[in-house]
Amino acid sequence: MLDGRQPPLEVFYGPTPGRANLEISLAADLLHELWLGRESTHLAFYTGRIRTTGNLLKAMQLSEVFAEAERIYPTVAQCYSIG
Repeated sequence: MLDGRQPPLEVFYGPTPGRANLEISLAADLLHELWLGRESTHLAFYTGRIRTTGNLLKAMQLSEVFAEAERIYPTVAQCYSIG
């Protein structure tokens, strides 16, 4: 879980403290393909491979984070031979 309600951004694995405003669920392989530009976010969402619960408008606040990830991920994937 990412908690960005206040700086700094916190990342939690496993049980989380409190309840999330927004939950986005997708397979790691799908995220990999999305960030490499091989998959369409819209198609994945509309075919149910990306699932959300909570306030979807909160996802709009993450657009800059995901845009930056899409920008740098191909280089990271190549560096670690996972592309």
